[in-house]
Amino acid sequence: MAEPSADDGGAAVPILLVDDDVELGGLMRDFFACHDVRLDAEHDARRGLARALEGGYRLIIVDVMMPGLDGFEVLRQLRKRSQVPVIMLTARTALEDRVEGLNAGADDYLPKPFGPEELLARIRAVLRRTDRAEAMKPAAFEVNGVRLNPATRQVCDRLLSGRAGAHARPVHGHPGAATRWGPFRVRERWAGRARALPGPRPIVLPRPGVPD
Repeated sequence: MAEPSADDGGAAVPILLVDDDVELGGLMRDFFACHDVRLDAEHDARRGLARALEGGYRLIIVDVMMPGLDGFEVLRQLRKRSQVPVIMLTARTALEDRVEGLNAGADDYLPKPFGPEELLARIRAVLRRTDRAEAMKPAAFEVNGVRLNPATRQVCDRLLSGRAGAHARPVHGHPGAATRWGPFRVRERWAGRARALPGPRPIVLPRPGVPD
């Protein structure tokens, strides 16, 4: 079942606001409540980052100019562990500030002052893009006991461990984790096993722009 989006009239969409402006947070909460959006607010950057990392939100709104930990650092720390969509808010409108936010992993950037209708429209646009991207993620598949997940770039060998009834044994031989690769070039990791297997050779998906 598809998750609700901010324009489908379904269940309220959970969004987190990280902004030290308490009055703005209250105004935004009241406005979004009328548009099927549940806005939670954190007015301390570090607490906001911790709450964002707990998960459960479809989108995070982060103000850039906050005491202690600015919005750019919140975004950088968040991107180390999460790909949740992020919209940056800021009174700093210089081109280099917008570029820094987008390069750090922001999905959109909205200068202050702004109208609540514009922010809502940007939230809807970001969620639509995110939903389409999720729907287009390639599914994991298995060939001759070797399971590949293109979305997470993991490969795991299930042959021997599967016969023994144990957990899947990663290709690199360390229990409890699968091999993660950058480009889709894993031939060298299990080519020897592939030659020893009956049937067709496993399929390796190349990443666009990466030569064999």
